[in-house]
Amino acid sequence: MQNPLCERCLEKGIVKPAVDVHHLDSFLNYSGLQRLDKAYDFNNLQSLCKECHSDLHINGATHGR
Repeated sequence: MQNPLCERCLEKGIVKPAVDVHHLDSFLNYSGLQRLDKAYDFNNLQSLCKECHSDLHINGATHGR
């Protein structure tokens, strides 16, 4: 993890440790080599705290991307 702090919390001025890594564009939307490329692309990753990561998935913000 390149950023040890939650990137979403930092946008709000909150300093909180990141414990999860979130794929901005889900690698599950791809197949074959494209899936691997998306899964390990550092530009497709975001450091998040548990609460922010859960919020993204619960509210469906990651679906259909």
